[in-house]
Order: sequence, then structure tokens, then C-alpha cells
Amino acid sequence: MRWLTALLLTTSAFSQITAPIRNKLSAGDLPSAESILEVHEREKGRDAHYLDGLVWVTRGAVLLGAWERAADLQSQLRALLDEKLRAGLDPAKDNALLAALGAQIEVQAQVLAHAKGRKPALAYLDAELARFSQPIGLRSRIYKRRNQLALVGTPAPPIVVEESLTPNPPALASLRGKPVLIFGWAQWCGDCRAQVAALGRIKAKYAGKINIITLTRYYETDKTAEKATINKVWAESYQPLQGVPLLISAAAMERYGVSSTPTFILLDKNGKVTQYLPYRLTEAALENLVRSL
Repeated sequence: MRWLTALLLTTSAFSQITAPIRNKLSAGDLPSAESILEVHEREKGRDAHYLDGLVWVTRGAVLLGAWERAADLQSQLRALLDEKLRAGLDPAKDNALLAALGAQIEVQAQVLAHAKGRKPALAYLDAELARFSQPIGLRSRIYKRRNQLALVGTPAPPIVVEESLTPNPPALASLRGKPVLIFGWAQWCGDCRAQVAALGRIKAKYAGKINIITLTRYYETDKTAEKATINKVWAESYQPLQGVPLLISAAAMERYGVSSTPTFILLDKNGKVTQYLPYRLTEAALENLVRSL
């Protein structure tokens, strides 16, 4: 896939500065991570490596609980990104810009939630959704952060099925009476594939007690070719989930905030969201969540 090849090449190139920064952040050493970024800026300017490094330093400040510094860093990051947007760069065509913009918006929402509470953070995220009508990847990331703040305890958003690769796709409303586990995935996602064995055992153990739905979308313009790829990956790597509805919906993937990592959404028997988990889970954690329903 063209977009995946570009992303891998981009990630490889950015490792020049990202790797040492991430190592420092892993050790809880934010000042050293910032120093690496500063030296790079002085020697090579604010190039693509600098942008990627600034993203990681900004995210690292949040992870380390350095909230005031995170606020300053995300402001610097947004100023740099706004320069690029004013220059006409399109996040839909620039993977580095897309990733950086998504990270900045998430960090700002986290900073606002920490300093002022959930309401201002949600207002900010809604404003960003209004500002960016596309690309889906960016909107999905904004919705992911919004969902982490506000989705649990609300009725599950409907899934408008654009296409189903399994017969008789169910509507969420038709599944009420039993808990539902929605598994958001992508055909190229290694972390998604790593969850299959655990999901297969959950499916077998709780057969008749819980409904499982899988959800993905098209990422390429050539949907015919991508459909064949999805079917091939599903048949070869998702055998334990055969018989589970396989739904394609860009709108639902966006609204549920599904990005490249697996996303789990659990609904109670009345269709209310009880858990929203946009990351990989251990089998024990997944089973505990299902058992709690």
C-alpha cells in the first residue's frame, strides 16, 4: 500500500532523533530529551526530524506529568504546525504533519482536562473537529481523545454499515439484550493481529452470552483491490474470529476513534458504552472486562 510504505519510510527517517529522545523519556529524563531537541535545532534547524522530536518531547511531558511544560511545548508545536498549514501543506497528504497535528491536539486536550476539567477539553476538541473536516485519520484521532473523556456511560453511536464482508450485518439496536464487544482493527495492524488468539478464546468461552462485531474501513482509493486484501488477511490471520460480523464503515471508524492501534468498545445489554479502550489488551484484562458485563 502506498500510504503504508510512505509511513514506514517516514518513521525510519525520523528515528535519527526520535530514538534518543524516546530513550531519555523512558528513563523519565525530560530535560535531556529537550536538550537533544535543542542541539538538533541549532545544528540542522526545524526540519522534519525536529518536528518529530518535538512531538515526542511534548507527549513525553504529559506522560511524565510535567503539565506546565507540556502546555508550553504544545504551544510551540502548534505554532510550528500553523506555519506549515498557512504555507499550504495538507495533513491528508503529509503523514508527518498529520501525526504531529493529531498529537498536538491530543496533548492540548489533556492539558485542558488536567487544568480546567473535562468541559473545556471537550469544547476544544469539538472546535478542532469543526475546523478539520478531513482527513479521516486526523478526525479519528480527535474523536479518540474525545471518547476517552466522554463516551463511557452514553448510548453507543450507531454503526452505518457501508459494506459487510460477512452476510446479514446486524444493527447495534438489534443486539440489545446481550453485551456487545466491538473490535476496531485495520488489515495492516500488527497489534490488532496479536489480539486474535485471545479474542478467539473469548468468543468460544462466552458463545451465546456476548455479541462480537469487528469494524474496519478502506484506506485506499482502489477499494476493489483493498477489499481483496482485507478478505485475504481476514481468512489467513483471523481464523479464530470466523463467523463474527466484519463491517466496513469509515464513518463509524471515525466516530469511534479507531486508529492504527486496536480499539475495544464494550456495550452493556442496553446498548450503553461501559468501556472505551483504544489500545492493545492482555487476554486477562479483556476477559475481566467481558466478565464484568
